[in-house]
Amino acid sequence: MAIVYLPRQMVVDQNGVPRVAAKIYVYTAGTDEFVVLHTTDAYDVEQANPVESQSDGFFPAFHVDPTVYPLIKLVIQDVDGLTIYTKDDIAPEGSSLRTDLAAGTPGLVNFTAIEYPAIAAENGNATNLNFYYGDVRRYGASVTGTAAANKTAIQNAFNTGLPIYGEPADSYSISSGLTFPEAGKLIIRNLKLAPNGAFTCLQRATVTTVATTTLAADVRVGKKTITVTSATGFAIGQRIKLVSTATWLYEATVNRGEVNRIADISGTTVTLAIPTLNDYDVSAETVTITVASLKEVDIDGLDIDFGSATAAIGLGLDSCTGRVRARVRYATSTGIGPVDSFHLILRDCEIDDSYVTGLGYAIQVNSCTAVWASNLKARNNRRAFDTSGGIPSRFCGVDGGMIVGNPAEGSGVGGHQGAVDSFFRNLTIMNTPIGVQLRGPNTVVENILYSSCTTFCTLNRGAGLTLRNISEFRQPNDYNALVGAPDEKDGYFFDLSGGGTLINNDPANEIVIENIKCSPLVAFINVQSDTTAVSRLKIRNVDCIIQNNSAGTAVNAITCGAATTFDTTCRMHDTDIRVRSGHGTFTFFSNVTWNGGLWSNEGYMVGVNAAADPASLADGSGQGISVTCTGAKKGDYAFCSADIDLQGIIIIPEVEPAGTIRVRYMNEVGVGAIDLAAHTLRVSAERRP
Repeated sequence: MAIVYLPRQMVVDQNGVPRVAAKIYVYTAGTDEFVVLHTTDAYDVEQANPVESQSDGFFPAFHVDPTVYPLIKLVIQDVDGLTIYTKDDIAPEGSSLRTDLAAGTPGLVNFTAIEYPAIAAENGNATNLNFYYGDVRRYGASVTGTAAANKTAIQNAFNTGLPIYGEPADSYSISSGLTFPEAGKLIIRNLKLAPNGAFTCLQRATVTTVATTTLAADVRVGKKTITVTSATGFAIGQRIKLVSTATWLYEATVNRGEVNRIADISGTTVTLAIPTLNDYDVSAETVTITVASLKEVDIDGLDIDFGSATAAIGLGLDSCTGRVRARVRYATSTGIGPVDSFHLILRDCEIDDSYVTGLGYAIQVNSCTAVWASNLKARNNRRAFDTSGGIPSRFCGVDGGMIVGNPAEGSGVGGHQGAVDSFFRNLTIMNTPIGVQLRGPNTVVENILYSSCTTFCTLNRGAGLTLRNISEFRQPNDYNALVGAPDEKDGYFFDLSGGGTLINNDPANEIVIENIKCSPLVAFINVQSDTTAVSRLKIRNVDCIIQNNSAGTAVNAITCGAATTFDTTCRMHDTDIRVRSGHGTFTFFSNVTWNGGLWSNEGYMVGVNAAADPASLADGSGQGISVTCTGAKKGDYAFCSADIDLQGIIIIPEVEPAGTIRVRYMNEVGVGAIDLAAHTLRVSAERRP
């Protein structure tokens, strides 16, 4: 058989617009005598000659019997009869024609030179020429094909280095993992894959280290140039990775280091795309440098569905840059896994059902720089966005999206290993034990709506954190009982752990908590017992109702270990924290040494509930009751109220002495003695800036 391979399955004009009703004339070589064409390789059904392009600009396939016509001539004309391409003395056999066309010259503008290497790149693997270059069906992929056949066909498509796409409605099962070439740009459009086994569905074939050297001179944080021992093999645009023998300040299992991109080279001086993250002292540490190519990716519409929970990775992106829009389901190791990548945007991705005990990351960023997800939709994962790796990730995070976790374990976003300059903003986070789990410095979390989280945010050994514009949506407990849902979980808004001492000594590294509306069950802030010193904690504009479920218990806004101290750099103002009515006795602090520094001359309000039962008061007499109110100072505005009918008794509060609000009961009613019943007295002190 001989299917005729065309130099291009679609003829276009100078503007790239497909030519509809263009015609291919097939003649015997050296003549104008028509060749008999057939629609199949059985040569039993004739095809009209000339062959006309269809409404989409494509030509249908046609066959020539090489035993009758060993050589042919092709002439292509547009709809007006103008000849736009001609070629003579070519063999109709597929391999011969392919070689001839690949070696030829493009001729007119309608047959551009780029098409000829594309034909050669297919390496004879195109089996259905009714489909255009890069369409996986051209190489034999089929919704009815076996997983093994589809794996071979789609791998052949990737091997061409051409843009890859599939029929949007079709899903192709594959028997083993696919790889994309190390070189060139990866382009994928509308490709649906159904992996049939526990393997990485798609990843970069290899990442070749083109150079390895060491840092030759000290570097200070924030510098864009470094000096290396040798720059042989370096090139502009490559990925450069620095790994020190010294451990990272915030994480003992992580080494200092970073991933960057080479912007310029002059001798052994290398200019980086962004300033350095760390100080490096070559006399005290060895900094190894490796260089590899950055693979540019442009993925728009990749769908990977394992069908059921499978210990696998959906999409592996090693040393990549570019953008990705993908959907992954049931990859219980990792949905999308960037490693050593630089400036990679994951936009409009959907990652679902990755959760298994101890695993299940929707996106796991490993030792990357500037990798972030925008408009992320993640459901039933152990963590929707996670940082990990041997060196810290930097400038990574999520901007926009909906995250619904798994109530058994995990967190919405964050990391179980270090990250620097992270950000999580414009998110809805629901149904996960921890909303945001952080390990490392300089993180911004803002514009968040959350619900059904045991604790909204935890920080372990970090500094420079901002929690801003965060609101909790809580279903009332009577509603939960009505629909049979469990009661809200015990927990805190913010849980702080420092591993001994909170690393927060840089004046620029404040922990700022502002514009918060929440209703935790236990306390607003919990400082774990391993944190013995807290510095530069700033709390502003907080509206917090503690939803404690045990009436009569002591409830604190901030709970701490007995050894915890808050130094004079801490501040709080415009903050209202209180306990739900009838659910515990409220005091502001527990086990805290404040060193006089929590309150400044800025505004604040502190308050407490206390039991009161004054004696019977004769007409014209009074009695004072003192209530401890930590944080109240002389000169503050003092307020009080009681939860019973006072029968005309006047109650007057004042701060006397500091830390105490004294309430005086006065009977000036003029009707004789009045004996009030036992009641709850609510007192507060406020300072306005």
